[in-house]
Amino acid sequence: MSSRSIVSLRLAVSLAFALVVSACSDDRPDPLSEVETIDIPAADPGSQANQNINNPTLVIPETYPVEDGDELTLVWSEEFDGPEIDPEVWFFETGDGSQYGFGQVPGKPPGWGNNELQYYLPDNAMIVNGVLEITARRESVGDFNYTSARINTRDRFAFQYGRIEASIKFPSGQGLWSAFWMLSQDSEYLCDGQPCEWAATGEIDIVEAINLDGAGGNEVFNTIHYGGEETKFQQTSTGTTYTPGEDVTENFHTYALEWDENEFRWYFNGQLIAMENSWFTTADNQPYPAPFNQPFHILLNLAVGGDFPGSPNGTTPFPATTEVDWVRVYSGEPPPPPPPPPPFDSGLLTNGDFEAGVDPWIGNGANVVDDGGNNVNSADVATAGNPFDVNLSQVLTITQGETYTLTFKARSDGMRTMLAGIGLNEAPFTNVTEIVNLTAEWQTFEFEFTATDFGNANSRVLFDMGADTGLVLIDDVSLVVSAGGGGGAGGEIAVNGGFESGDFTGWTQFEAVPGDQTVNMSMAGDTSSEGAFHLEINNTASGTNSLIKQERVGLGTVTPGASWTVSFDARGSFGTGGVAFAQVFSETAMGNEDCSGCGILGGAPLAVDADSTVWTSFSFSGTAGPSTESLTLQLEAVTGGSNLANVFYDNISIVVD
Repeated sequence: MSSRSIVSLRLAVSLAFALVVSACSDDRPDPLSEVETIDIPAADPGSQANQNINNPTLVIPETYPVEDGDELTLVWSEEFDGPEIDPEVWFFETGDGSQYGFGQVPGKPPGWGNNELQYYLPDNAMIVNGVLEITARRESVGDFNYTSARINTRDRFAFQYGRIEASIKFPSGQGLWSAFWMLSQDSEYLCDGQPCEWAATGEIDIVEAINLDGAGGNEVFNTIHYGGEETKFQQTSTGTTYTPGEDVTENFHTYALEWDENEFRWYFNGQLIAMENSWFTTADNQPYPAPFNQPFHILLNLAVGGDFPGSPNGTTPFPATTEVDWVRVYSGEPPPPPPPPPPFDSGLLTNGDFEAGVDPWIGNGANVVDDGGNNVNSADVATAGNPFDVNLSQVLTITQGETYTLTFKARSDGMRTMLAGIGLNEAPFTNVTEIVNLTAEWQTFEFEFTATDFGNANSRVLFDMGADTGLVLIDDVSLVVSAGGGGGAGGEIAVNGGFESGDFTGWTQFEAVPGDQTVNMSMAGDTSSEGAFHLEINNTASGTNSLIKQERVGLGTVTPGASWTVSFDARGSFGTGGVAFAQVFSETAMGNEDCSGCGILGGAPLAVDADSTVWTSFSFSGTAGPSTESLTLQLEAVTGGSNLANVFYDNISIVVD
């Protein structure tokens, strides 16, 4: 409804035809500007019954775009069924537009920015028999020879996205311009650092009609205005023209617009007639879909003359009335809520996000607090000189030689440090830790630790805040076996199976009789299976057995029913009655050191080659038991008679499917 930059081709052709006819006809209607105006009655702007109010209440309901199949929800309506127009809902705009900032384009008079000929008065809008009537009259106010009305819901009602529709009956006549449209409510856009002017803030024309049954026939227009400011000659617009098959001046018809984030769709009596999905604004830092990503308010008016329709003429009937039966705004269905985030994975820990309280964490000076909606563990203030450190830990099983990744979030009441790591929960308190630098902001930390020389069921994850005064908050603690290490989710879980570390990392030695066993790393020679090192187990006394084991590997990742395969190379000599064993045990909790009481999943004596220097490859498979949490591989050498056993192992693999 603001300054126009589009005129339909049909309209242009019709006007051209009218000019040709007028050039050869003497009985054409005279433009009203040439008709005597001495008898035009004067309107009285000071006696208007419709009055605006101060401090109205702005309502902006939450609305959603309309999708196919949505059940629409009515969020606002104006049925015009009261005796008077409600000033809590509608604002009456008065005058020629200059008092509202229109007509600022150089070389253009006010006239609401369009050279319009009417002077708007509140009482030209009235409710008659449940219908809003906006009437244009041939009457004067000052230098204006026409009056009409323009009402809007600014500061009273606005919305963003959804469906808006109205039932309207348009007047006929050259120079009459009816509009049902929207402007931004409280645009905060800036252009070159200053509040933006039209059209950088956007305009949505739901329907406009001009010159019906005159030069414009039965056409209606659907348009959006956007781009830059008109005072800088940067405004642009796109739209379509539609010619209904029904006379829009004879009956009421429904004009509707569906407004989504990236598209406008116009409808006539429920039929889709136009779509637009491309626009922009020159406002500072306002990318697409601006300017149509903010609330807009509603306008209804009937203009007389102006750049778009041209002036009325002697055939134009006055008074002329635009009739509106109702206006309604609907919301589409809200989008489905996003799926809840997956439960926090504490890995090998229990209650790593502290949502269940503090158990099974153990804390000296630690408790659970609510911080910003997240339950987090807090180390309480520890006074300086406290003989005990403020700390937090959880007991769990850690496998010696295994590598783990510890992640957590933490913050403090200021700049300070703490220690985080893994270790034993019993003397000697062997730990591997990192110094963590904390600030007042939440940070996420991730460290990798290897239990090189410790690991058993009484191990722990620990946080040590020291004895200084201060507050530390910890959340979302997770401990997992490092990717690529033993214990991964499936695949290889053996640690140091080729003994190429040159030590017993990942392995535990056990002596049935103290001093009866010798286990060492042998340097590879001509009889080696592969690599620089292999394992040697031998005895120092007859009638004894010696063993070494890879204990509780795959803890937290080996699940009941999982398939496993053990493979290795072996060679050696046992003497008469001697034997070498390889066995896999299922463990749910630590048993005896020789795994007595553990479930034996598989294994067998080793039939090594009679030539003790020849390597033989062995492999056997099985399925984890119903309560399996981890696997233990035990390698054993048993003497026979007076002969001592001497067995070599290499290339040991434990694969879980």
